[in-house]
Amino acid sequence: MEQRRQVFSVDLLERYAAKGRGDITCMAAGNDVIVLGTSKGWVIRHDFGVGDSFDIDLSAGRPGEQSIHRVFVDPGGSHCIATVVGNGTSDTFYTHAKWTKPRVLSKLKASTREVILGTDNGQLHEIAVDEKDKKEKYIKFLFELSELPESFTGLQMETASINNGTRYYVMAVTPHPVFILLQELALRSSPNGDENFVENKALLDYSKLGEGASVVNRISEQIVEELYFDQTPDAVSRGVIGLCSDASAGLFYAYDQSSIFQVSVNDEGRDMWKVYLDLKEYAAALANCRDALQRDQVYLVQDIMMQAEDAFNTKDFLRAASFYAKDALRTFLLRKLDNLAKDDKCQITMISTWATELYLDKMNRLLLEDDTGSENSSLDYQSIIKEFRAFLSDSKDVLDEATTIKLLESYGRVDELVFFASLKEQHEIVVHHYIQLGEAKKALLVLQKPNVPIDLQYKFAPDLIMLDAYETVESWMTRKDLNPRKLIPAMMRYSSELHAK
Repeated sequence: MEQRRQVFSVDLLERYAAKGRGDITCMAAGNDVIVLGTSKGWVIRHDFGVGDSFDIDLSAGRPGEQSIHRVFVDPGGSHCIATVVGNGTSDTFYTHAKWTKPRVLSKLKASTREVILGTDNGQLHEIAVDEKDKKEKYIKFLFELSELPESFTGLQMETASINNGTRYYVMAVTPHPVFILLQELALRSSPNGDENFVENKALLDYSKLGEGASVVNRISEQIVEELYFDQTPDAVSRGVIGLCSDASAGLFYAYDQSSIFQVSVNDEGRDMWKVYLDLKEYAAALANCRDALQRDQVYLVQDIMMQAEDAFNTKDFLRAASFYAKDALRTFLLRKLDNLAKDDKCQITMISTWATELYLDKMNRLLLEDDTGSENSSLDYQSIIKEFRAFLSDSKDVLDEATTIKLLESYGRVDELVFFASLKEQHEIVVHHYIQLGEAKKALLVLQKPNVPIDLQYKFAPDLIMLDAYETVESWMTRKDLNPRKLIPAMMRYSSELHAK
């Protein structure tokens, strides 16, 4: 079992990306363009599409220390808006990819639309400002972090139009740890804000980014991978400070105070069928399956659960326990095999052998149930045989040959024994089986394969010529490597048997 490539990987994209203009404070991306804001008031534009960069000093002409608070880039990567703060004041600038000087957006110093404010003590307020009077039209309390008051350090709001108004979805972030506050707000402006209300609050606790980041599956809410970043020694103390995405290029980035990292995604949906299967959402699991084997596993688990529940409902508790225990164990072992590294050879062989025995037990149990004439039992039986053969095909190189053959023999699974012998190129077992069944043509086809030892031709010649003399001789005549002298005993035996009759 080969260890699969991780879904997410991290690569260093640009070391010392701030170019000595201070520490990185914020970042945005669009169309292979990354724009950085620094602690010294500089905006640095990296265009990875054409391979150049330039920087603009937004602190020029402003007294005291200045820092870039936020930068925004359009999806095309041409337009940039940046806010610089310092000495209790702030200004917002606009710059274009072709400009050498920024332009101050003075009209953004007032707003007549709804604004969400986060406070130092963990409160959210809605506010609207009258542009003419430069006064608040109203301010309305929305939410408070009562259990763990912390300052809100970032807010993101999205809107959605519905029949009776506009919905506002707000994400608020606090520093230690990072909290994500998902709120669905229905805001309808009025002079006193009486019609505003909040519904469907949910508070989720996430780990601090630090030296790495945890990748969480949004469906299962489980951590699936850990990401680690190659940081410089002076950046380790602060850790990774932010993430952003380039929607146009489909890329994801992380950054610390000096470096930019690219986070690559490799087939992130490949295991979603397992996630939904664990949640018992079988329709969603089937929709995310990539091949027949995955679908068979979903059908199997779904069928097992139904049979177990039926047995439980009829108070056949022993039978229900049998379904739950053995089939759940087999499913667990198969999942375990998927996650083992190819170097764990002993463990892979042991678990594969265990799973083989559980498959054999399942087939025999279904075979006994099939005596009742139930159509469902027959379909289940055929399905598990198909799944088991697929498992043998996948595991033929890790299963111990002798042990597996003994297991198949002990359970009386002759057809599966022949199937496994064919996979392992144990041609003698296969030919012997076909001769026992009187299937001379099938036995001859096996012997005609180029990798079959020629000695088997002579060993089985007496039996084959007695079963079907014509087909056997025809098969011999197609071979140029046979020694006729070694076939004489078989022909003499056939002749004597023929005369004896």
